[in-house]
Amino acid sequence: MITSIASSLGIGSGINTKTLVAELAANAREAREFTIVGRERSNGARISAIASLKDGLASLVKDYADSASGVDTAGLKKLVNAFVSGFNVLQGSLADAVRGGSVLVSAGALSGDSAARAVQAEFRRFSQVELATTGTYKSLSDIGIAVSRTGALTLDVAKFDAAVAAAPTEVSALLVSSTGLSSALGAMRDRLTLGNGALSVASARYERIGTAIARERVRMEDDNGRLVDRLTRSFGGMD
Repeated sequence: MITSIASSLGIGSGINTKTLVAELAANAREAREFTIVGRERSNGARISAIASLKDGLASLVKDYADSASGVDTAGLKKLVNAFVSGFNVLQGSLADAVRGGSVLVSAGALSGDSAARAVQAEFRRFSQVELATTGTYKSLSDIGIAVSRTGALTLDVAKFDAAVAAAPTEVSALLVSSTGLSSALGAMRDRLTLGNGALSVASARYERIGTAIARERVRMEDDNGRLVDRLTRSFGGMD
C-alpha cells in the first residue's frame, strides 16, 4: 500500500511509512521555506537600504559642516563643488534603491516605497529651500545650483561666479553661516530620520515585518512537526 502511494506521488518505490512521511513533510517544508526566504531577503534589503539612506544623510550633513568651517570667499567654489558631488552620490544611491524592475533589470530594494518617495521629494525641492530671509540670494538656485531631471544637483559656474562677484558677503553667509546651508541640511535630515520622519517610520515598519517573518519561520517548524505526526497516523499500519 505504501509503495503504491509513494509511486503515485512520484516519490519512488520500495519505501516504508517512515520514509514516505519524511519525504512528504520535507516537500511541504521546502515549499514554505522558499516563500519565507524570499520575504526575508526582500525585507532585509529594504532594512539595509533605509539604513544606508539614513547614514548617507547623516554623513552629508556632517561632512558639509566640517568642510564649511572657516571657509573664506576664495574657497566657496571648492566648497560648493564638494557639496554637489556628495549630494549626488547620495542621490545616486537613492535612484538605485527606487529603480523599477523590468525583464532585464531587477527592481531596487525600495521600488514603490513611500519613504523613498518622500526622500526624493525632499531632494528635488532642496535647491529652492530658502536659506536666508533677506538679500538678493536666498536659495541654492539663486546662486546657480539646480536640480536636473534625474534628481542630481548641477552647478552653473557662470551664475555662481556672478553671484559671488556681486554679493560675496551674502553668498558666503548662505553657504558658511550656521543658519545657512548647514542648517537646511540638518533640518532635512531631521525631518526624514527623527520621530515620525519617513525614514524613521519605514525603518520601524520593516523591523516589525522582520519580526513577523521570524515568527512565521518558528510556526513553520512547529507545523512541520504536526504534519509529520498527522501523516504518521494516517499511513500507520499500511506497510
